[in-house]
Amino acid sequence: MSEKKAPPFVGKPGKLPAKNDPRDLSMANYIKPSILAKLPIELDWTLKKTTPWGMMENWNLSDCTCAAAGHMIECWTANAKKENIIRDKAILKAFIALSGYDPATGKNDNPIYLSDAMNYWRKSGIGGHRIRAYATIQYKNHDLVRAAVYLFGGIYVGLNLPNTIKGQEVWELMPGALTGDNAPGSFGGHAVTVLAYDTKYLTCISWGKKKKISWEFWDAYCDELYAIVTEDFIAANKNPIGINLAKLAADLLALTKAKKTLQKQLKKQQPIMSKKTKPKKKSAAGQSGQRGGTKGNETKPIAKKRIAAGSAGTKGGAKGNELKPIVKKKIKAGNSGGKGGLKGSEVKPTPKKKVAASKSGKSGGKAGSQTKIISKKKPPASKSGKTGGVKAIDLKKIKSKKPAAGSGGGAVG
Repeated sequence: MSEKKAPPFVGKPGKLPAKNDPRDLSMANYIKPSILAKLPIELDWTLKKTTPWGMMENWNLSDCTCAAAGHMIECWTANAKKENIIRDKAILKAFIALSGYDPATGKNDNPIYLSDAMNYWRKSGIGGHRIRAYATIQYKNHDLVRAAVYLFGGIYVGLNLPNTIKGQEVWELMPGALTGDNAPGSFGGHAVTVLAYDTKYLTCISWGKKKKISWEFWDAYCDELYAIVTEDFIAANKNPIGINLAKLAADLLALTKAKKTLQKQLKKQQPIMSKKTKPKKKSAAGQSGQRGGTKGNETKPIAKKRIAAGSAGTKGGAKGNELKPIVKKKIKAGNSGGKGGLKGSEVKPTPKKKVAASKSGKSGGKAGSQTKIISKKKPPASKSGKTGGVKAIDLKKIKSKKPAAGSGGGAVG
């Protein structure tokens, strides 16, 4: 009794639908027509590879776009000189950069656009290998597909796989309409590299294994493919004939320049933010009084505001007003008073209004009364009380005048 064969292994999909960009180069413009008549009937670049293909994390991550790139690099190098094995950590590094995947939490295991993967591959490289350029191919033109496999050592392919592939050893088109399990993308988008072909099938690498694809299946479920120019293959003189590399390089350079010009134009169109100028700071040092002296003012500029703090009236002297000077205006420091002396004035200004200082009380007076706003009037000086009274400051005194010292045991605030 024969053993029942296990169904073929199926990993995770991970390709987003084709993102058509009108700036993409078309490979049909660079393949010489004469080469199409000379294509080999069948071709297999995988024969030179001697090591296992490897899953490259695609059994549990949606990184098929990066894994397909790794398989291409291994095949190119195996046919050029010596095979370069691409490690899983190199594939994972590219996948993290493209998708935002977090290995610690498993979050952001997101599918990727093929075009984004190729742009990263071209700019940053994968496993130390960078590509020079890429161009689209009309996937339903079988001659161009075979020519691209032949000239470039393989092609980078996007498929919208149906659910019917889950039980298939060979990916064949099932009879019936392309609906239900037959519908394109019912399983998901998947990236592979095609490295061989014959009259009936193409051969791709998917989930670490060789997989045959019938041409009918190809026509129904392929949605994008690209020829990739790389030093790993062409520099080894592997079939560079049949393609106008000079024209391809020139067009790629022109495309790059056009992109940079567009970026500069967009940057110039962005609104320029006005620069905020910092207000000039002017600080007045406190003047020394009789016994206690004064401490210099701490200046913190606030535009167009002026606030006068209440005066102290106790025997032990007053702590001066806290001054926060106005921009481009000078602030007069408080004078020292009697026995206890005066700590420098610190004023917090209010907008365009002058504030009258409060009247002092008797001995042990108020430590700063609430201020009343009087517009366009000079604040009246407070009447001196008995012991501990306060004499109010006229804020409009000219700088050249000397401040009067406080009387009795009080302080000049």
